[in-house]
Amino acid sequence: MAKVTVSFTLNDQADRDVIAWIDRISDGQKSAAIREALRGHLRGGVSLDQIYQKLLEIDGKLTNGVMASTSAGAGDVSEPPDVAATLDKLGL
Repeated sequence: MAKVTVSFTLNDQADRDVIAWIDRISDGQKSAAIREALRGHLRGGVSLDQIYQKLLEIDGKLTNGVMASTSAGAGDVSEPPDVAATLDKLGL
């Protein structure tokens, strides 16, 4: 199998988030992380970073009072049995 090297440029202003993400990756792991991100994009998948960013967004809304949280059992919250079973399998 031949090794193929691909290079690309980033704009230090417009691509600050990409540069910061790459900088957080351990040396020796950057290529694997970039391949994983590209493959996830090609498959239309969701990355852990996207999930984390969404959780931060929700946390910010909760903190700022944009969203209200309720404790378990508050109100009439019901889940269809198949959804509850799937969530139980995921540990959620």
